Amino acid sequence: MKKHLCLTMALFILLVATAAWAAKQPAAPQIRHISPELQKKVAETNYQDVRIKPFPIAMQCWTFRNFSFFETLDKVKALGIKFVQAYP
Repeated sequence: MKKHLCLTMALFILLVATAAWAAKQPAAPQIRHISPELQKKVAETNYQDVRIKPFPIAMQCWTFRNFSFFETLDKVKALGIKFVQAYP
């Protein structure tokens, strides 16, 4: 019982100290106002025309370190990943 009381008191002290520290921190900066011109441009954007380039994903061969390099290539190909980072 004494052990639980000590742990509870330590946790309470930590909580109070954290709250006191947080109260002394400066407030987060306010978000600046967005200009009406920018708001208009955003509203006029046709997002159907926005093209996002494909993001290439690679597999680090270290993940398959217990396999031979050729077994690793087979496994990576089976996952549909086209790029690898070779690992000795």
